[in-house]
Amino acid sequence: MRRQVALPAAIVLLLTAAGLPAQQPTFRAKTELILVDAVVVDKNGNAVRGLKASDFALTDRKKPQAIESFEEISHERPAHAIAAPALPPTLKLDVASNMTVQADRLVMVFIDDLHIWKGRTDKAKALARDIVARLGPQASMAIVFSSREGSTEVSQDRSVLLAAIDGMQARQTFRRPHQGFLKQGAAYVDPELPVEFKLAAVNTAQRASLQDLNDNVQHFETLKDAAMMLVHEDRRRKAFVVISEGLNLDLSGLQGAESGLAEMVASGSPLGGGVAANTLPPMMNALRRANVALYAIDPRGKVRAEDMMLESWPPLDCAVCENPPALPAPAERIESREDSQFGWNNPVRVAQAGLGFMSEAAGGFAVTDTDDLTGGLNRILEDLDHYYLLGFYPTDTSSGNAMHPVGLTVPGHPDYTVRFRRGYVPDAPSASLKGRDPLTELAAGVMPKGDLPLRLTAMPLPGVRKAASVAIALEVTAPVGLMKELDNKLRDDISYAVLVVDDKKAKVTQRTGRSARFSLQAHDPGKPMPESVTYQIPLTIDLEPGRYQLRASAISKKLGKGGSVYLAITVPDFTRAPLALTTIALGFADGARVPVGRTTARDRARLGVVMPTLPPAQERAQNTQNPLPFEPTLSREFDRADAIRAYLEVVRMDPKSTVALTIRIIDAANESQLGFDMVVGPYDHGRVDLRIPLKTLSPGAFTIRVSAADSRDVAHAETGFIIK
Repeated sequence: MRRQVALPAAIVLLLTAAGLPAQQPTFRAKTELILVDAVVVDKNGNAVRGLKASDFALTDRKKPQAIESFEEISHERPAHAIAAPALPPTLKLDVASNMTVQADRLVMVFIDDLHIWKGRTDKAKALARDIVARLGPQASMAIVFSSREGSTEVSQDRSVLLAAIDGMQARQTFRRPHQGFLKQGAAYVDPELPVEFKLAAVNTAQRASLQDLNDNVQHFETLKDAAMMLVHEDRRRKAFVVISEGLNLDLSGLQGAESGLAEMVASGSPLGGGVAANTLPPMMNALRRANVALYAIDPRGKVRAEDMMLESWPPLDCAVCENPPALPAPAERIESREDSQFGWNNPVRVAQAGLGFMSEAAGGFAVTDTDDLTGGLNRILEDLDHYYLLGFYPTDTSSGNAMHPVGLTVPGHPDYTVRFRRGYVPDAPSASLKGRDPLTELAAGVMPKGDLPLRLTAMPLPGVRKAASVAIALEVTAPVGLMKELDNKLRDDISYAVLVVDDKKAKVTQRTGRSARFSLQAHDPGKPMPESVTYQIPLTIDLEPGRYQLRASAISKKLGKGGSVYLAITVPDFTRAPLALTTIALGFADGARVPVGRTTARDRARLGVVMPTLPPAQERAQNTQNPLPFEPTLSREFDRADAIRAYLEVVRMDPKSTVALTIRIIDAANESQLGFDMVVGPYDHGRVDLRIPLKTLSPGAFTIRVSAADSRDVAHAETGFIIK
């Protein structure tokens, strides 16, 4: 979190006469530059640093290519950062920023719930939680399930990710890996069986193979769709961490990715010829087009020889049996370990190898057949922390959209291992951007854009009928030197917009925004100005109950830059809850530390239709009234010398009831350090405005926890802050 630098100033926001046109999000154009992430490790597996562009040799379809752009990227983890105070990961994120380290990297945790044995649900959950705990503070993340049920949007809010993991349930009913069906075929039936047994065997085989087929195809289709979402997320490190037990499908042909997947499938490679043509190559192509590195982790852990029969049960020749034979005794299992069915070509080993082949072909590696999953995660983290980003312009684009195999080596060091995407598929020519709204373009991607630093917060408050009145604060930070004019004032033209994405409908349902000019002037011109200035733009929108993602974007005309920032919110139905608490807003007790703009009108464009505005007097009356008793701060870091204000509202269906409030300031050890008790009496409006001095608290992370109780119901709310 960055520290707010106060610039004593006056701010004036003059809005344009017309609002911004409402449009649906569209992706920005794809450039011709092809980017390749490359991780280089020595023979001991350690990251190699300090290489130059001249150290690499890059080929496109075996033709040498000039490296046009080159950057070594390294995210250091100093020792003091490990011990820095941090808010609990289960705490709901109420402020989003596009300038955290998380905005630089994107990791999707892909949990293959269709192909994980039910008995390993808890182990898979624990592994996913560990990934979020270790990677979450360093990357924006999403949880994606192969079943497509319970997946999340990309988020910096770890509480959202952990909640999705808690709801995960593995679905495979037996330990043995799924047969690698990628098309439905006829099952073998013993011709000596009686007719009724033949029919039963055929019916069972068809049901089993069809279910496996659907699960397998959905597994690859979900990976493909997730990758395609990231195609236009350029210059950002992207990775999938796949938790899966794999398929009993020979993917050794992926080792020959230099020759191209399409060519391998057509030539009858070990992928199974045309069997995989409509499933696996599109998925691999999507990973390569999006420049996504894939890492796989097998939650089985170490599979020893004596456990092989157990992990391969029921045996393949009984894959369609209604009643498989009983599992042999442990001694018999050990004696069978040299049998070919339980050697390196058995279903478990094939599945583990397949995870490795798929990961390596996508520029990553697999962590399989080991109980040191923590060590595997450390290696993945190292890959995400240290890598090279190379760009080249293809010299041959004659093949249209066919896959181009890419080669990358460090010729002077044959002992180095280079991990990178093994190919790409050129994009079709993009449609012209003429007529598209640039603010919408900034907010159309999976990840926010960070060229213009932004922060965003939102607080749903009781509104009219079921709709809540959501108070929003958008914060913009800009360098003083680029905005300063000859009279020492800071001026800029800013256009901004907020898109409301309905989680349930999965589309934009509302858009609001304005163009504005502002002027900042320091109260004491004799004092030097800070390097940057931060100012806040407030606005209010009405939303029906539901889950939303707010996507705010802004463009600075003076800087020639734009940015976007995303925040997930839940709008409750205050009319149906017997007792409820709003979220908690924080502010400085001595007043706002950043200038706050005052708007004079609100654009009410919804669903692509510009609605008529209210008479000017009503517009001003609605928008100059701050719904909060103070200007909120988007900072969550404070000094001990600060005193903060906390505001929330108690909402109840029975206005005659009495509500007891318990307010506690909890430290990282879950111990109460400060306490306040209040009573909201009958017919009280329930607006709680609390002043909290921080001088008695030690540096660290704290949670403001509020509990409300009447004679029948209870409600809770909490937010966090850090004292430096």
